[in-house]
Amino acid sequence: LNQLTAMGIKVPEDISIVGFDNYILSEMASVKITTYNVDQDGMAYESAKQIRNRINNPFSSKNIKVISGKILIRDSVKEILI
Repeated sequence: LNQLTAMGIKVPEDISIVGFDNYILSEMASVKITTYNVDQDGMAYESAKQIRNRINNPFSSKNIKVISGKILIRDSVKEILI
């Protein structure tokens, strides 16, 4: 964000920025960064469940779990009017 500003590029007028994981700095930046917030509790729960399952059943098939999250729209993305 600082580098873009130094280059004369305006956020969000010229370019949008989107982050991942809702890192604390995304709210502390001069332009609050839009980010995807991962459900960390859900991810930890499913991970622990998978580990326990693999310990109890070492030859069980591998599973893929999709953990939802949500996008937090902040100031770094320009609103598009359709």
